[in-house]
Amino acid sequence: MKKSERLNQELIFLSDKYSFQLKDLETEFGISKRTALRDMEELESMGLAFYVENGRHGGYRLVKQSPMVPIYFNIDEVQAIFFALKALDLLSATPF
Repeated sequence: MKKSERLNQELIFLSDKYSFQLKDLETEFGISKRTALRDMEELESMGLAFYVENGRHGGYRLVKQSPMVPIYFNIDEVQAIFFALKALDLLSATPF
């Protein structure tokens, strides 16, 4: 499995969890502890929000957040987007 595929599968695997440990990733994906740590660094840089709890029964805790931040446009921006999409639609119909 390629790294990008594995990271995507890890995101899916973690999407319904509240907490997990590195052992969970190691057993689920058949990876080493070092690879799991590198993957956690990658997932963090991709925007996965978590914090670490130390101790015997510690692990990673995911921070629940909305998947997308709402974006608000004013009327001029909406019109610009609309006409840009229409132009792309017309342009994609040409043979060039």
